[in-house]
Amino acid sequence: MAQLPLFPLKTVLFPMGRLPLQIFEQRYLAMVKQAMKTAKGFGVVTLKNGGEVGRPGDIYDLGVLVEIIDWNQLSNGLLGITVVGVKPFEVAETVLRDDNLLLGDIIFKPEEAVVGVPDELRHLKALLENLLEHSAVQKMDMACDFDNASQVSWLLGYLLPFSPETKIELLRVTEPVARLVRIATALDEMTQGLNQ
Repeated sequence: MAQLPLFPLKTVLFPMGRLPLQIFEQRYLAMVKQAMKTAKGFGVVTLKNGGEVGRPGDIYDLGVLVEIIDWNQLSNGLLGITVVGVKPFEVAETVLRDDNLLLGDIIFKPEEAVVGVPDELRHLKALLENLLEHSAVQKMDMACDFDNASQVSWLLGYLLPFSPETKIELLRVTEPVARLVRIATALDEMTQGLNQ
């Protein structure tokens, strides 16, 4: 078990997903400085309720270790960073420090086997190829090995407009093909909802 500083957000981040952040609260400025100095990263977790500023609300028990891949001073004077999701983890326990920084005792999920995308799910590869060509997504500069079911499922889970609950459910799945099957089901449910 490891301990990580946690950054609670309303977003569900996945491994391989890239996320730009504006850092202005002192606790997070110190966290980012430490992460850059030690190259250990920090955890991004999803809020169940509450806001992103001030005392953190309740969080889901899952998150993703992130690395800082870019940083700059923004025109508004704030620190801008871009993080990429590296490894999913479960949060076993949390402690709130006096400065309102949330620390988590975390357990990393096991590495997933590298498996291909089954033929019956190849339409998901085509969907991801189209998503990655969208101008807003191209700005994030995300690449994918389309023969790797883990990578395809992580990026689809991140980019598709599923509810936070569905995204957390996808993050919970530990087998890549099973995750792709769940994504296909969630897409069908979403399409049916739009057609009603």
